[in-house]
Amino acid sequence: MKRIAQLLSCAFATSLLFTAVLVQLCHILNQEASWSTFKLFRLGWTIYWPYGCAPLLATILGFYLVQFLQGRSLRLWWLSVPVLTWSFAVVGSLTALLFLRNAVLYRAFLSPADSTGLIGALSCWALFTLTMVLVGTYDHFFPKARWRRVGIILPCAVLIVFSMPVGISHQQRRPPPRQSYMQAAEPAPTHGRLILIGLEGGSLNYILPLISQGRLPNFQTLLHHGAGGRMQTLIPAQSRPLWATVFTGKPPAVHGVTSEYWYHFPKADIAFSLLPRTLFFQSVLERTGALVVEAPPAFERGALCYWDFFKRDNGLSAGIVDLWSPVRRLHGFQSGNPLFPDTTPYLPPEMESRARAIAAESEVAAKSRVEKLLGGVSVPAEDQWKKELCIRAIWGDECARRIADCLNTDVTAVRLRGLDMTSHYFPASFAGDIYSPIDQSEMAFDRVVEQYYGFYDEIIGTYLSALPPDALLCVISVHGMDPLPAWRRLIEILQNRPPPVGGHERGPDGFIYFYGNCIAPGASVDQASVYSLLPTLLYYQGLPVGLDMEGDILLDVFSRAFKETHPASYIPTHEIAP
Repeated sequence: MKRIAQLLSCAFATSLLFTAVLVQLCHILNQEASWSTFKLFRLGWTIYWPYGCAPLLATILGFYLVQFLQGRSLRLWWLSVPVLTWSFAVVGSLTALLFLRNAVLYRAFLSPADSTGLIGALSCWALFTLTMVLVGTYDHFFPKARWRRVGIILPCAVLIVFSMPVGISHQQRRPPPRQSYMQAAEPAPTHGRLILIGLEGGSLNYILPLISQGRLPNFQTLLHHGAGGRMQTLIPAQSRPLWATVFTGKPPAVHGVTSEYWYHFPKADIAFSLLPRTLFFQSVLERTGALVVEAPPAFERGALCYWDFFKRDNGLSAGIVDLWSPVRRLHGFQSGNPLFPDTTPYLPPEMESRARAIAAESEVAAKSRVEKLLGGVSVPAEDQWKKELCIRAIWGDECARRIADCLNTDVTAVRLRGLDMTSHYFPASFAGDIYSPIDQSEMAFDRVVEQYYGFYDEIIGTYLSALPPDALLCVISVHGMDPLPAWRRLIEILQNRPPPVGGHERGPDGFIYFYGNCIAPGASVDQASVYSLLPTLLYYQGLPVGLDMEGDILLDVFSRAFKETHPASYIPTHEIAP
């Protein structure tokens, strides 16, 4: 019994180390949060129960496995140095890989100080692992050495790897970007009418095969007679940070919108925006009740955005529907989608009754389209949620589009998110065998994604046919959709959730296309990214481009005549303090 208790002491120390690693990673990724020593301990206590058991059991099983392979009883005492060094070495190597993965994924989402802290922690953990291996090797070849003298290295090494990264990052800290709200110093645009359509989840990987089959004639017109190409997205691809990047021309580390949600730990009384990637961190903590996902602040930003230019009454008016628009004053209108709880309508009182009528009309149109899609096929009771999902997706897009058509503004921007909603749960069977349905009995829903692209093709056709001669049409998708691997789908099934088949955490890239009299028909761009739209729109509307913006003007999409009469101009920055 004493031997088991001694082994448990080593296993418990290893589990505490691994829990402290996760707390350290959360702290480095979210140093703008209101941290305190007490909150760090509370967070560690919260994380320990779902994540501390795994290294504890692994240490015990590893000890008996090594003992079995060597065929003899191994030395053991309270907080045994041989056991701790090798278990700490395993934790250190896994930690280095964990920090490396987060540093790569979040490179556009972290400030220089946070990146320095993360890289510093990665280096410290790599050296920590090497130190543990050397200590374990020394103990193996010199077993009669006094273990207390050798073991003093362990707490010293642990103290270093937890203190140095924080000290490095705090030397370069700056105020969190969410505390500032920039304004445009330049006058508002007075020319350059625009219609911008954001297609959430659209991808050329799906559009091009359908065009080759003649199923998307209006997309074909847009691609062949317009100009554009693929648009590089950011990884991890989340809607809110991507749209914020598009309309600020700055990375998430600068504009401050780093996540789709806020993550709140009620027991630790702490909330932040970046969760560690891998280890199923969010799903595990949600299932255990330790984590609550919340909506982010409505006016969350720390950089100038495109809509800040539309504030003066003598400039162009802007109408924004269901799109990231953190502005407190706008010459025009902005509206959320009444169907989705994460958006708030900001329409003037005289348009609220019209919006309610549009929502009712859109519901009827959505139900009619879904019935046409199913072709009279009876849907089983267990699949009713799929039918409701299709109705809600089309309903939301119809509602957003019809509200945008009623705004009558010079610049109109609307986001259609239904394709993203359906692509998560319905296979895109036309794109190849990898998208073949899981259950062959679900033939009624096999073509939902394909039909949805047809629905968007009709919408594009409406705007193409009614586009004014002096206006520019921009169709943009900030990310595409990829099939989820089988293990991810299995995890969702085990959590009693509807099994998704698609996701966009790792992209793929979206696209951007322009159409109008000022566009060079058929021109393609090779270097478009989510940073490119804002400089391009400012150039089109005759405003100088800020040198502090990450992207470049997509000059190749414009005709020679337009470029000759509209030279590009630049200024250091547009941003001024409010």
